[in-house]
Parts: sequence; C-alpha cells; structure tokens
Amino acid sequence: MSEQKKVEGLVKQLNVMDDTMFHKVVEDPEVCEELLRVFLQDAGLVIISSTPQKFLRNVGNRSVVLDAYCEGANEKKYAVEMQKGDHDDHQKRVRYIGSNVDTRITEKGIDFKDIPDVYVIYLTKFDVFGKKKTVYHIDRTILETGDVVDNGFHEIYINAEIDDGSETAKLMQYIKHTEGENEAFKKLSARVHYLREEGTHTMCDAVEGIREGICC
Repeated sequence: MSEQKKVEGLVKQLNVMDDTMFHKVVEDPEVCEELLRVFLQDAGLVIISSTPQKFLRNVGNRSVVLDAYCEGANEKKYAVEMQKGDHDDHQKRVRYIGSNVDTRITEKGIDFKDIPDVYVIYLTKFDVFGKKKTVYHIDRTILETGDVVDNGFHEIYINAEIDDGSETAKLMQYIKHTEGENEAFKKLSARVHYLREEGTHTMCDAVEGIREGICC
C-alpha cells in the first residue's frame, strides 16, 4: 500500500473530536459560525474570522494555544477548547484561557467598559461536573442575594457523554462519531466530507501526528 493510501485511510478514521480533524475543520469561518450558533443557541451570530491553534504568547510565563479562536461581527471573541482527556483542572484551565484572551484583546489605555465580551466554550468527551447535563453555563452570582451579575466573561462547558436530545447534544454526538452527511449540520459535515474524500492532501502536514495517534 502506498504512503498516500495509508494517510487517506487514517484520515477517514478521524472524527471531529480528534485534534487533527478539528483544527482543519475550524479553518472555515462558516463552519465555526454554524458550531457557535448551536453552542450558544444564537441563530443570528455572525463570525468574521476563525483561527485554529491560535498561539497567545506570554513572555516569561505559560503561553496558551487555543484550539479555535473566532471573532464575531459584534466584536465578541470566542475561544473554543476541545478536551478528550480528563486529566486536568478544567475550571482553572478555562480561567487561564479567558485571562489570556482578555490580555490579548485589551489595548493600552482602553476603558474597561469597552473590553469586548469573551466566550470560552469548553468541549469535552466526558461530563466535567457529573450532573448528567449536556451543557453547563457558569454564571457569576452575588451569594447574598442570588442575583446573576455579568462582567462580559462567559464560561460554557459542553460534553459528548450526556445526550439529552437537544440540538446541542445532537451536534456533540456528530462531533464524537462523525458518521455520514448530516442535514442538521450541513457546513460541518460538508467540510468533513471534503477533508476525508477530496482534500486529503491538506492533511499531509499532519501525517506524523496521525501515525502517532495524536487523536487525543
């Protein structure tokens, strides 16, 4: 079997939850827009740019690589992180991601009221909180009154373990299994089809990673 055929065979086995496929999928802003519209339940959300593996450098400190970084037409910023392994402090990871995005987008001298809203969407194979929910929205609350207060930072956890039948759960099941065309998620499934069937040449830079089983 030729080397190219081996690569094509490996590509066909990848699902969207695998790093290699996910990073290629989110290169397309329209795919990111479709994903975020479902994740945030906002049919009018518009994405103007998307960057896979966005590197946020911290000189002298730990830097961050975002699986996907999107900018909306409303100046909102969206950081999407995909996690298959349950071997980290996920809440602190989200906290650190958010702080780094804030630092990156905040220009010197800007008024705090003008800092754009930031959404960190944390996608996992497993149920982070173990409460049998597909989606968890984490809000800031005043303990003394129970009131929710908004500082523009939005922390959302979505998992593929719990299927509650919602649109979001259906999308996560497609991401997890990635089987066939899906009319509900046309842009995503079309992108997957292209990468698997017609655009395998675009995956060549990931050959070594695929061989090593980077799908983790």
